[in-house]
Amino acid sequence: MNKKKVELDIKNLKGIATIKNRIATKEDFERGLAVFYLPQDTPENKSTPVKFGIPFFAYLNKRRIFGKKKILIIVIQAEKTINGVVIGYLDKKHNKGICSLEEIERIS
Repeated sequence: MNKKKVELDIKNLKGIATIKNRIATKEDFERGLAVFYLPQDTPENKSTPVKFGIPFFAYLNKRRIFGKKKILIIVIQAEKTINGVVIGYLDKKHNKGICSLEEIERIS
């Protein structure tokens, strides 16, 4: 099987679906636009959008999982919760993932 490698490219950021300047809805998540959805039914689940120029490139720095390797990602969603900022991202193969703000290093 020949799988074509998909590279992240700064020129392609404009075409990437994002959840920008708002929180994701259940519909966004079900349609595949959002990486995560936080129901707003309890104070613990309440979130607010984080407004810092999404989308952008960053390095994901999860040393316990990847060792010393930094993984290039595109941040496409960010929401502030009672426990901190939750980041939704795409990796270089366009797989979706979630991490905290402290686990990324912005590069663009």
